[in-house]
Amino acid sequence: MVSSAPFDRSVANFSSCGASPPPAAERTADRTYPVSPPPLSPKPPAPPPPAASSGGDLVVSFQTLATDDAELVPSLRGGRRGADGCHATFTWIEEQRWTDGLRARLDIGGDGIIEGYLLQLVFAPEVAARLRVKKLVAGAVVSAEFAPETLVQPRLASGLGTMMFTLALGGDGGRAGRVRAPKLACVRAPAHMLVAQHAAADGDAWLATAHSDFLWMAEEFNRQYIVSHGKPHPEYAPSAADDPLQMHYLNGRLWCFMGAVSNATRSLEEATKINPHHVYSHLLLAKIRIGQGLHEKALKPLDEAARIQPSHWQTHLMRLHCLRALGRLEEPSAVVSHEWVCRNLKEACYDAGRPQAYPYLCDMRGRGGTARVRLLDDGTAYGGAELPAPPEAAGTKPKKPKRGGGKGGASAALVSADDEPTPEPAGRSLYGTHLHSAAARRKLHDDRYVVLRNLLPEALIQLLKGWYLHLDKTVEKNAVFQEKTQRHEYLPEVLSTYLNLALVPFASSMSSTVVAPTYPFPITYIPGGSIHPHLDVSDNELSLTFQVHLRDDRAGDGWPLTFLDPRGQELSNLNASYAKEVTLSDNDGVLYYGPDIVHWREPLDATLTQIVFAFREEDVAHCNNQ
Repeated sequence: MVSSAPFDRSVANFSSCGASPPPAAERTADRTYPVSPPPLSPKPPAPPPPAASSGGDLVVSFQTLATDDAELVPSLRGGRRGADGCHATFTWIEEQRWTDGLRARLDIGGDGIIEGYLLQLVFAPEVAARLRVKKLVAGAVVSAEFAPETLVQPRLASGLGTMMFTLALGGDGGRAGRVRAPKLACVRAPAHMLVAQHAAADGDAWLATAHSDFLWMAEEFNRQYIVSHGKPHPEYAPSAADDPLQMHYLNGRLWCFMGAVSNATRSLEEATKINPHHVYSHLLLAKIRIGQGLHEKALKPLDEAARIQPSHWQTHLMRLHCLRALGRLEEPSAVVSHEWVCRNLKEACYDAGRPQAYPYLCDMRGRGGTARVRLLDDGTAYGGAELPAPPEAAGTKPKKPKRGGGKGGASAALVSADDEPTPEPAGRSLYGTHLHSAAARRKLHDDRYVVLRNLLPEALIQLLKGWYLHLDKTVEKNAVFQEKTQRHEYLPEVLSTYLNLALVPFASSMSSTVVAPTYPFPITYIPGGSIHPHLDVSDNELSLTFQVHLRDDRAGDGWPLTFLDPRGQELSNLNASYAKEVTLSDNDGVLYYGPDIVHWREPLDATLTQIVFAFREEDVAHCNNQ
């Protein structure tokens, strides 16, 4: 996590599951990426074809198109962004028409319109000759007026979301009622448009537009952030770009929001040229490289950040993550990072009143007896003793939720281990190996979520309880309170960040792919807190919601987390009767694909501390800025 303050991470704000979601411009802003919901997978069934009008022309009010019809069922490896072209899906929804124009909504799904590609709209020739895009939300027209085809550069996070078109028709405006929906496609941008659409280009031409780029990206961000927070984001005020260093740093974050990874890295590299000592530009550049799976390239800015600020524990944890991925945790250059991180972890254990938990996090078997951060399972702790096993692995009966599995029964049931070998694409996990199973992985893939009981050793759950109680003593200093959700969102701290990295092998095994840690998100709901039904943004591709401590639960029934699989339904008309509740106990978690499944918490008169550990598949086309 690089940013300085946590924000609301949800994207789709459905006030009730039967209500129509607002367009992207009015949906809830995410912590850094305010976007509309990513596509559902498999793709919901297409609506029936429209009926012919009395005049014989089709009046299309709803059209779903896929540029790659074979890619309808997701694999365990997720999307194919940038692998072999643009694989976007489109839904054109006409919302209103009048004598000389119409307004329509375009939902872009699939893999989205990736960098280097444009949206192409082809209307009937007699329409194109007199059509003009009067207003466009979340995009920019880059073709000439009245051209045979309209080319648009989306201004959407990761190329996914909703665009709003207001079209004006010249000439015989009375024929607006007979305009057919355009043919939609994702096309490669012509070479002469690459600079105009802000793709990576040779030379310094892009510098001339950096300030105007900031203004339109910040406006797009704030337009959605205001809906959830009631005010613009303070870091994205127009005046924030007056300083060139801050402008390029913020552009790095905003280009990531737009899904343009080369633009983001280019802006951050420019920021480091302006001020080579700007730690956060180095860290964000490293964060992006980690999300791309480019760990060797990530080490360069991390080493520079460590040189500038030697005691920065986040830098050292990110270094250790990269060195683990490269198989170099034992090399001499890792020692300094082990020492700094262990120093902070030890201090946290003592502050939490749980010093006995420290050997679970660090051991003394490093070079020369130095402390070494535990990130992979080597079967030892306490100087060689085996780690105590959680209840399932030890053969004891696992605890069950207080309200059974909640609605949905089997879908919320405990998944136990089986004898099938576990894939270990990122190494053997230090935590959660007792929950690996073919059944659990199938359930995660098929249902998009799976419940995990007793995830961590008892010493660690007690450590976390003590840690957040310690932070709550001065909560105004350690967290930001969100009035809308009635919860405290903790600022970056060492324990949840360490666990986010330590759980990477577990999340990778469960998803059968190598994932990158995008952020930990520890929060405490106070009585009356809740989170509305929503889909997650792309940085939350795979999330693990982990219950640390439920207090003051007078009813004794727990605080359910509700899931609703929207496949086969329209997001504008979800049926809440299909929702399934999952009730967790302390030390339980639920692993889920947040962009694929709607989830929420109803208000409850209790206090709940939880951590959301977020992960995303490593991919060179990804741009992570959390």
